[in-house]
Amino acid sequence: TLPQPRSSIWRALHDVLLLAPGGRVAYLGPRRNVLGYFEKLGYKCPPETNPAEFLIDLVSVNCESAAEAQKDRSRIDHICDSFRESDNKPTAAA
Repeated sequence: TLPQPRSSIWRALHDVLLLAPGGRVAYLGPRRNVLGYFEKLGYKCPPETNPAEFLIDLVSVNCESAAEAQKDRSRIDHICDSFRESDNKPTAAA
């Protein structure tokens, strides 16, 4: 388990399991496919951003305001529902 690896460690990973609050799976599959997967869902990693930080932000809830928290929960629901319902779920390499 690497909560938020440095960019150099991120590049060395083979597979990624991204968990959302409640232990819901947001992504499971090859690291090389993860950014493309999320881009297809409408979440593009900005240039010069650590992909691990970007992914963790996608599944994090900002509790500073009720409106922001609800917006974050809706995004997380969309991400987890999309993964669960996907016919083309990425799978971890053997």
